Amino acid sequence: MIEARRGEAGWGGACYGMRISALTRRTQLLLDEERYLRLQQEADATGRSVAAIIRDAIDARLEEVSRGRQRRVAWQGLLDQPAPAYEREPDWDDVKDDLYDARWRRMYPQGP
Repeated sequence: MIEARRGEAGWGGACYGMRISALTRRTQLLLDEERYLRLQQEADATGRSVAAIIRDAIDARLEEVSRGRQRRVAWQGLLDQPAPAYEREPDWDDVKDDLYDARWRRMYPQGP
């Protein structure tokens, strides 16, 4: 195994389970003390870095937004479909009777 020392080519600093080369963008984030302390407590409790927790939180939020967007598109697709063409509107008393009969048959399969 080749070891690189601080200051030498190939030394990438601490890397906690993630290849440092995968991280290509740097950003600055300003937090109030309360948020930072909550992040630090989570980092201490899980043995992970604050940066890793922030990255995971970003991924989780973006996934949530993406799923919400997919749901909205799916709902809109359902709403955009034409309503089924009925010869006539169903008689709700008949529908209720059919449902009642079906329930009765499930409850008493051998009959009363």
